Amino acid sequence: MIVSLKAARVNANLTQNDVAKAIGVDKSTIISWEKGRTAPTLSVMQRLCRLYKASIDDIFLPNQST
Repeated sequence: MIVSLKAARVNANLTQNDVAKAIGVDKSTIISWEKGRTAPTLSVMQRLCRLYKASIDDIFLPNQST
């Protein structure tokens, strides 16, 4: 989740400040989520997915290798 969340933000060409302002949280919250210290709620995950234009599976589920 850690890498995927940050990668989704970077791929959306957004800064941590951009995301924090868009969803109404402090930048430190975004940092905490990206470092895996805390996790966003389901409703916030859905908002992040809309913001990043990515599915919840792409961002929050670990990659499965076969």
